[in-house]
Amino acid sequence: TIIYLNLEVIEEEKFVNIRQFLLSVLGHISDNLPHDYQSVPWDDRKSSTLSLTEDLRKILVTVNGNLILVFDAVDKLFNYSAIYTDFFYMLRHWFQQVNESENWGKLRLVIAYNTDDYGRLDLHRSPFNVGTIVELQEFTIAQAQTLASRYGVKREAVDSFYSLVGGHPYLLQMAFYHLATTDTTTDQLLQQIDFNGGIYEDFLLDLLETLNTRTELKDLFQLLLQEPTVIAPKKQFIKINQLQAMGLIEYENNTVNITCQLYQDYFSDRL
Repeated sequence: TIIYLNLEVIEEEKFVNIRQFLLSVLGHISDNLPHDYQSVPWDDRKSSTLSLTEDLRKILVTVNGNLILVFDAVDKLFNYSAIYTDFFYMLRHWFQQVNESENWGKLRLVIAYNTDDYGRLDLHRSPFNVGTIVELQEFTIAQAQTLASRYGVKREAVDSFYSLVGGHPYLLQMAFYHLATTDTTTDQLLQQIDFNGGIYEDFLLDLLETLNTRTELKDLFQLLLQEPTVIAPKKQFIKINQLQAMGLIEYENNTVNITCQLYQDYFSDRL
């Protein structure tokens, strides 16, 4: 049984608090099971994450074969401080439970996200650094041109944005979509981005917020913005790994480089 939930389609009112959000998750799971499942009303004295975990345990008892839960666009949750920590720590707990019993062994979790933002999470309780990680590689210039052609975007725009954001699939797609659906020209779009982030403003502000709340990552990233630096892995491995997981840097052969010109320009002015 495969149950898919894209967090982008959940209405805003469900993100008021962790209880409302988890009840909506449970409702979606229950509605998409091949059989009826009636949850017992949750006890207000009990943690919402424990209540959902107990419901999931009961569901797994009734499921024939594996239950595959797919959570898409989970990075949206980082906009809701009252929710994301408990939710992600709960997912990590579910992952660890898989080896604890035959019923929990039926569970398969798939978590899809744009970039890891677990710079805000305790690494030992994060769901982003366990299991099998499948990373969408950066587009080549040829792949970027293929994507642009599907939007009817000209080669000149591809070259301009590839120079700015590299082969970042999400950032390229956002630019091509905007060019295809508005009257904005490539030059206008680039000027807006240069001024305040433009179409990338929310995306960049989320990264900036993470850096400002994690001073050890911010301090290291400020140094890296000044020039590519050879880092001793044993001393900086955890921080380097977190910055790389956030998509801010590339790390290879002990050499660190800022991922793209957009990050170099934007964060150099704001950190």
